[in-house]
Amino acid sequence: MICLKIWQYSNIAIGLTINTFEGRAKELFEPNSPNNEARLNALKILKENRIKTYGFISPVIPGLINLEDLLAKSRDLVDYYIVEFLNINAAGSEFRQLLKENFPESYAIANDRKKLYLLWKIRGKF
Repeated sequence: MICLKIWQYSNIAIGLTINTFEGRAKELFEPNSPNNEARLNALKILKENRIKTYGFISPVIPGLINLEDLLAKSRDLVDYYIVEFLNINAAGSEFRQLLKENFPESYAIANDRKKLYLLWKIRGKF
């Protein structure tokens, strides 16, 4: 275990990947990772200890990640966010195939730039 005296450094922030994968999506894409509640609890503990925190929301996948809910649950726990929308072309063939087979609607939107743009525009994301 590495122990740092974080309070000696003014520009350190600790971030965790947060998302809303549940059920089948969690089993497929993050089978051995802690659940989101554990991640949010870790951010809460860090924040309570006056450590700068950030949430890395990734990957944002239409129909699988509830961005609004995630922001509402984490807004008091982080100082800032880094948000990464799924780049279906860079995701890798295995990931694309899993998404296509198990979540065809999400795959169809993620694979169509116009549909993806309209989805986020309608929800006020652009």
